[in-house]
Amino acid sequence: MAGLVAAAPAQAGWGHPGRLAGPYTLDVIPPQVAFSSMGDAAFAFGIQNEDDPASSEAVAAVQSRSGRLAKPRRVPAAQQVLDLAFDGSNLTLLVGGSPRGNPCCSYVGLVKVANGVPRRPRKVVSGLTGPTLGRLLPLPGGRLLSAVATAEGVWVEQAGRTGRPAPAHMLTPPISAPQTLAATLLSANHTLVAWTAAAAQPAPAPPASVVVAGGSASRAPRGPHVALSVPAGHQIDEFALGRARSGATAAWIESWYDTQGVPHSQATVADLVRPFRVRAFPIDGLFASGLSLATGLSGAQVLAWKACDLAGSCSVEAVPRDAGGRFGKPVRLGQVDAGQSPVAAISPQGVGLVGWIDSGRVLAAARARRARRFVPARVVSATNSAADLTVGFGTDNTAIAAWTQGTFAETVMGAVFRGP
Repeated sequence: MAGLVAAAPAQAGWGHPGRLAGPYTLDVIPPQVAFSSMGDAAFAFGIQNEDDPASSEAVAAVQSRSGRLAKPRRVPAAQQVLDLAFDGSNLTLLVGGSPRGNPCCSYVGLVKVANGVPRRPRKVVSGLTGPTLGRLLPLPGGRLLSAVATAEGVWVEQAGRTGRPAPAHMLTPPISAPQTLAATLLSANHTLVAWTAAAAQPAPAPPASVVVAGGSASRAPRGPHVALSVPAGHQIDEFALGRARSGATAAWIESWYDTQGVPHSQATVADLVRPFRVRAFPIDGLFASGLSLATGLSGAQVLAWKACDLAGSCSVEAVPRDAGGRFGKPVRLGQVDAGQSPVAAISPQGVGLVGWIDSGRVLAAARARRARRFVPARVVSATNSAADLTVGFGTDNTAIAAWTQGTFAETVMGAVFRGP
């Protein structure tokens, strides 16, 4: 198959959209993107029948650095791809699955992709029930950190390139009820896994704290402890974690009711370095959701979310942070469909991107490293049926956006961005 075409080498901007996979008569689970250090790219998504979730299938494809896209392949014994990552030139998928006839997920496994062909999963955690979250981090020495969360708990496994890994161990006590999961690689190859926790007993309660566990390239995360909590009466609806220049940055959507019973919500960030300096971004009369935090190796970051009024009119808000700097004031980038969320990405060189869907079109705004502002939004695809956008950067200033497109038959589409 032909791959995606970037803008001309001498130009910055977006290439023409191209088809990655499909069309499919069933629903497509939103795509994900990953890059190798060699410039290869991988795409993973799912195909499902909403009336028969047990029949869901996971699909993956690899595009070489030259731009040639391999045939999308179904992943054996997998219903969902939870995350994907390259270890050098080797692609690994973190997948969820269940025995035939059962919906996902009763187990999570690792799948190696050799010459574009996915192998059968090696189980990491089994005995699960219900919706499952997963994160996969490649580490030095060919190691992989897998983090898995369900309503019953959080597990981690750290596997080496050779030899049998130690069994996955549970990080959470029996009474916790994790609702989000995030993981990031910090400086000096330290790792951090984080989740929001809600007390499951005596009665379920909204999450009001973030729990973290730290590890290294040679040791899986352990020692979970509460890193931050929101004020009484507040709750954490969404959570993201990223690498900062010193330590990690947490971002979350915080909501509460005031004394008059009026609801509020806002995007909030804090570096997990004491003393905490919490920075909130309230917007009067608007409700925040759809949080996306992108971080680069240098510590540069882009935070994006959508702000909606009671009528369902939503805008994209974004705030960048250069390495060693602070978050400024939010910038409104454009309108976004109420059912879609913006997505942020940042290159190792500090070029930032925010993409979103407006009236079914794909739009994006870019910001050069240390630039004063984002450039005006660019229409990446003029279709009127796009959804579920994702964006990721490789090791240079080249990024790929992927999304689903179509109403009665869905296609996975993509486009390449070349940064300034």
